[in-house]
Amino acid sequence: MTPVWLLVLWLPVLCIGLWYTLLAVSGAATLLGVRRVLRVYPWQADGAEVSTGKGGGARFTVADPERPGTAVRLSHGGVIGTGRHFWVRTARSGRCTVAWFAGDPRYVGVVATPGPGNLLRVAQREALDAQMSPRSRGVSAEARARARAAGARVGGA
Repeated sequence: MTPVWLLVLWLPVLCIGLWYTLLAVSGAATLLGVRRVLRVYPWQADGAEVSTGKGGGARFTVADPERPGTAVRLSHGGVIGTGRHFWVRTARSGRCTVAWFAGDPRYVGVVATPGPGNLLRVAQREALDAQMSPRSRGVSAEARARARAAGARVGGA
């Protein structure tokens, strides 16, 4: 029989180990999403303008690939727990105003500092949320097929 004091001693170690295991699984899932986008879309140097959005998060403004002259905004942060993220701090301080972008801003993309470094997967809410209807208007069939290959939910014709 194991003494009770030994269980009390190892319980915090077990909890911390489980926490770091969950963080590793979450990080691996994020990297797989980034990899999936980067397999479909090439990098665009200076493809996104970085600014501060509503709620203090980072906002990325990217040109619409099918309608020149219009822009699409993607955001990250602005909720509890995201204030320490690299992109939120950078947008607030104004250190980086232009970023590399790979993806379709109407669906999903990856943002990086020139280099590339500090990769961040950003997406429109309707491209990931099953509760919302996916975007299908004003998007060509080829663009929808590429977004589907990158892991976004896309609508029909």
